[in-house]
Amino acid sequence: MEMKILITSPPDRENLVAEIWVDNCQLAEVSQEGEVQFVEIYPHPPGGAWRVPFRQLLQAMKQAKVRLAEVEGRVLKDSDEPTKG
Repeated sequence: MEMKILITSPPDRENLVAEIWVDNCQLAEVSQEGEVQFVEIYPHPPGGAWRVPFRQLLQAMKQAKVRLAEVEGRVLKDSDEPTKG
């Protein structure tokens, strides 16, 4: 299972978003509105539920948050940095 993060600029959004992809399907989108981050989770394309390793998903969401902050030029607090594990 391959997870990747893509930074995109959807036409229906004011700001950039970080998309989380599993293999060739979009699982989620991470966005920032003011000081609040949001995660939109999309349905699994063939139906049923997503089943992904917890740590891998958690790391992908942290990575999405960091990459989004980097491209937007925001500085994260130390408590916002992902931990190695």
